[in-house]
Amino acid sequence: MIRWLNKLYDLLHGHNIAYRIIKKYKGYKIVSIYSGVGDRVFALAYLKSYLSKNNISKYKIVSATPENAVYRYFGFDKDILIFLPKKKMLSLNAFYTSDWGFSFRHRYPELLSISADAYMRTDFFNYSELFYYSDVIKTIFKLPLSTEASKVNVYNISSEHMKLFETKELVKGRTIIINPYANSCNQVPIGFFQKISDKLKTYGFLVVTSVVGAQRPLDGTKGIDFELIEAIDFCNKCGFVIGQRSGFMDLISFSQARIICVDSILYPHSELFRLEKCWPRNKNIVTVRYGSSDEEKLIDFTVSIINEWSK
Repeated sequence: MIRWLNKLYDLLHGHNIAYRIIKKYKGYKIVSIYSGVGDRVFALAYLKSYLSKNNISKYKIVSATPENAVYRYFGFDKDILIFLPKKKMLSLNAFYTSDWGFSFRHRYPELLSISADAYMRTDFFNYSELFYYSDVIKTIFKLPLSTEASKVNVYNISSEHMKLFETKELVKGRTIIINPYANSCNQVPIGFFQKISDKLKTYGFLVVTSVVGAQRPLDGTKGIDFELIEAIDFCNKCGFVIGQRSGFMDLISFSQARIICVDSILYPHSELFRLEKCWPRNKNIVTVRYGSSDEEKLIDFTVSIINEWSK
């Protein structure tokens, strides 16, 4: 009963939020985007093409965290963002993914919700091998599937992290960043990345771990906590990235780094979010699926790719 009441509250609250935003910003096209890094990357990568195609000059973006670096990467200024606290953002998203929200969307097209759940049922696209999430976003925007993602602005790493290269603690083009942490796909054990790190070091590679806050670096590696705004430049300078599938991996796909993306056979969105298919501009992306083969074979395969790329 309580669960049902909470759902009803979300729908009513979400409806009221959407209606107020539309009325307040009359004459604007309003785009609502989920709050994750990957959600923003996918939507913002094609937003300028959508605006250009439809000759839209007055627009707003609904955002739970307007200070997020992804907006800067894609050249969207803070003044076009409508701040909405996370709890209200969740209610808005819940409303738009309901049947009521479907009807509302057709009556009030001024607000466009960039959420695949609002357009198709989860059990359909979870297991799809026919299209990729970038195709879904382009379809929501009604753009040709041949539309290319926008280029990003690249921001220099901090002086603190630049010193790591100047002192040769990190080596440009010869450092491997391992990012074993993720919110979306977290079925790959840390131990798998530890074994990859250990083996890479036997071949003489320099390995560091990307960490945030209290996250623990892999044993025998230095933990580097860099700001999201530094991510692309930092990956460019290091040269190689191995990471669990996450929104961070979507963002750094816009770098020139060579990337191995690790997900799991237990991750139902694997094909939908296959990194090299979603972001084909970077020609050096390979996906490794944990559980698809013997663990040692996957480790050897991953290391062999790095060896080949480093020649």
